[in-house]
Amino acid sequence: MRYQQLTGAQQASLLQVIGQRQQGARLATLLDNYVQSQVLAIRSQTDMNSAERENINIRATMSSQLQELQTEFQRLAVNLVASGENFSISKGCRKC
Repeated sequence: MRYQQLTGAQQASLLQVIGQRQQGARLATLLDNYVQSQVLAIRSQTDMNSAERENINIRATMSSQLQELQTEFQRLAVNLVASGENFSISKGCRKC
């Protein structure tokens, strides 16, 4: 940012013109910390994107595990029906 490239006298003159006397100190702080705040904003966005990618991976893993469970449960049900057993979730498996 060009503000950081100005000399101290140029910065003071600019602040006095723009911010007047009462707001000059606040404006100086904002301008001095502008670059730092931009760096922090970019870093936080990068961290958030990383966390979102991690969440997507976790959800994908959970989704595939759920799909595997459903498949295995369907296979179990087919095998139980094929074997002629009467199956009840509350009472367990028993012969007819």
